[in-house]
Amino acid sequence: MMKGYTEKEIKDKIKIFLTPEKTKTHGRPIYRDEAKSCGLKIDKVDIKSDLWSTIYELYIRTNNFVSVNAVKCIESSKSSFVVPMREEKI
Repeated sequence: MMKGYTEKEIKDKIKIFLTPEKTKTHGRPIYRDEAKSCGLKIDKVDIKSDLWSTIYELYIRTNNFVSVNAVKCIESSKSSFVVPMREEKI
């Protein structure tokens, strides 16, 4: 996408992705207009499309996974389970 730019030029363009002062936290969303302002080519996905539904399902699953401090997650099309992190006794 940024073929022809130097590494420094690319880092300057995508500073919003690299600088904590801009993004505040790791989980903060970077919206389409912000990404476009970096020079990235962005396609809009219809919120009612199968692709959007799949992306949202992945988001929900990963959000649930990391919120339980899991060390293992096994899923199939019909079921899933996680193994939570053991708490160390002090």
